[in-house]
Amino acid sequence: MLGAGALVLVAAAGGVWAVSGSSGESGPARFTSMPEPCSLVPGETLERYVPMSDPPVPSKARNSPDERYEACEWAEPVGAKGVSTSRRLNVSVRLHLDGLAAAKSEYGAAWDGARSMAGTAKGAPGSLHAEAPAAIGIGDQAFTQHLTLTGPLGRSGSVAATVRLRNAVISVRFRGTTSPLGVDGSPKIGKAVPLDEAAARAGAEAAAREIAKTLAACEDCLSR
Repeated sequence: MLGAGALVLVAAAGGVWAVSGSSGESGPARFTSMPEPCSLVPGETLERYVPMSDPPVPSKARNSPDERYEACEWAEPVGAKGVSTSRRLNVSVRLHLDGLAAAKSEYGAAWDGARSMAGTAKGAPGSLHAEAPAAIGIGDQAFTQHLTLTGPLGRSGSVAATVRLRNAVISVRFRGTTSPLGVDGSPKIGKAVPLDEAAARAGAEAAAREIAKTLAACEDCLSR
């Protein structure tokens, strides 16, 4: 069972990562650079899962001697024809420049955090239900977790995915709602429903798989 504090954390942080067990360890080479973050997800994947999104918004890179961090977000505007479909895709990659140990530690902390969240928590903003994390076969380790938040505007759903590939930790969050619109064009309060879980999982996993594939193919990003 989740504590009420976990609900506040998720509401503030926007979700939790997910990761999975997999194909064995990669070789000793490590990533020391990465492609531009908004180029990591191919256009066909974006067209399928966030087809009406505005231009992508990159986050300011946060780099240090030990880490490189890049992120990007795609968001759809309010829909038309009496219905608002709002979907967002957030992706980030953190490179641990000092090797695998720190990446494994980040992955392990994400997995432990996802396991501890499993269940339902209620608090002032509403309630959060988090399913147990599920391992998936991407990279060296990976998992996903489905979350549903119920609040004053209705219900929203998201799937978070975390993948470790060598010394890189990939985080993906795909979330969204569908709401009927009032006469003023704004979503009706309390009527929002979350994305279908299967569709949300498919979107998060597709983005995570493509990012891992893009990184793995970037020979110039590797150093031994």
